[in-house]
Amino acid sequence: MKKKPLIGITSCTHRKGVEFEDVSLSLSLRYTRIIAESGGIPLVIPNAPKFDPALLERIDGLLLSGGGDVEPALYDKDNKKRHSLAKSIDRERDGLEAGFILKAFEKRKPLLAICRGMQILNVALGGTLYIDLPSEVGNSVNHRVSNMPESGVHLIRIDRKSRLFELTGLETVDVNSTHHQAIREPAKELSVTASAEDGVAEAMECARHPFLIGVQFHPERLSINGKNPFGKLFTEFVKQT
Repeated sequence: MKKKPLIGITSCTHRKGVEFEDVSLSLSLRYTRIIAESGGIPLVIPNAPKFDPALLERIDGLLLSGGGDVEPALYDKDNKKRHSLAKSIDRERDGLEAGFILKAFEKRKPLLAICRGMQILNVALGGTLYIDLPSEVGNSVNHRVSNMPESGVHLIRIDRKSRLFELTGLETVDVNSTHHQAIREPAKELSVTASAEDGVAEAMECARHPFLIGVQFHPERLSINGKNPFGKLFTEFVKQT
């Protein structure tokens, strides 16, 4: 019998702990549950001062979870006055995830990136971000609707030639949205495969990687008519490991 694949899932650090420390680990159980339901074994990766490549060797796939903003200094050298618009920055996490991304890319390990995960994926591979969508793109689409985390709140259009379309069969769909940063310039290795009506990137892929998909929304908790339209995204991710 084939062993279940081990899926590493990155996590957040909260500065207000609840037990004996002043720092605690945080990750929505939605991630671990959907990986388990999809046939994988979830392994939560804690933040560390630096990336240890030995851990990547032991996991079969990498899921980059959501969280706070990416440090603007990593991708924006010219607009330092705007850097203060970024919130909940965790530099240790940025460094750890960038190390994982580069090594996973080199080793061609399956990689799924969600929300902040897609942002740090793009930055690690050389792309840039909007630091603050409302002030840089406008408010024609509300990308930060925190009180409806499971509901579709704005439309996206998915490229029919993309892996995401192949897996979902969806050309248009309403998705949830809880972010205020997003992709500005895609990294050279990545292509935008879905967009919101204001042009903001909602999904990215890499044609020369066996399985690399990033989405700006949260498919792990999206429910439409009681079903998750992106369930196959997770089962295929686990299957590819």
